[in-house]
Amino acid sequence: MLVNKCLNCGRDTKNPKFCSLSCGTIFNNIKKGEKTLKDYYKNPNYCIYCGKIIELRGGTRVQDIRRNKFCNHSCASDYNNKLKGIIPKKERIPKVRVRVYRVDETVTIGSLYGKGASKYAIIRSKARAKMNFYKVEKECCVCGYSTHIEVHHKKFLNTYSDDTLLSVVNDLNNLIYLCPTHHWEFDNKLINL
Repeated sequence: MLVNKCLNCGRDTKNPKFCSLSCGTIFNNIKKGEKTLKDYYKNPNYCIYCGKIIELRGGTRVQDIRRNKFCNHSCASDYNNKLKGIIPKKERIPKVRVRVYRVDETVTIGSLYGKGASKYAIIRSKARAKMNFYKVEKECCVCGYSTHIEVHHKKFLNTYSDDTLLSVVNDLNNLIYLCPTHHWEFDNKLINL
């Protein structure tokens, strides 16, 4: 019976090359790795700043090194800092952002989910969101109280028809902050604004 030596570990084996699958896998992976290293050094990457070969470091893959343009961080920072002196900075034009609340532009109050009180609750929550969006100062417009305030519609919600746009109902000119006391007084027509 013919006995061969395993190409990976050197043990005696009946198989032609390897004593086990794991020895075959280890051997072939090492050979594959050596081949990719040889292929890399036939056509290596060069640092665009200093011109040196970009060396493979332990644990890095050849495909990762192929993406590198510099041999180390020092060359990269020197190159980029040198460019800052050559390339003029663009004049920065400050961007002016106009904040526009567009949530309720096309919605009618009749199309809101629910009927009765739940429809009005949706309208009020959208009104609070709009006041927060535009950063209206949170204090009662009558007495200045700011611990607990409520958003109030100057024109009562039940006076609008169902085809009225939510943007009309929740217009900033129709919304004010009131403390609970003054809100109740206004709703019961004890005070006018």
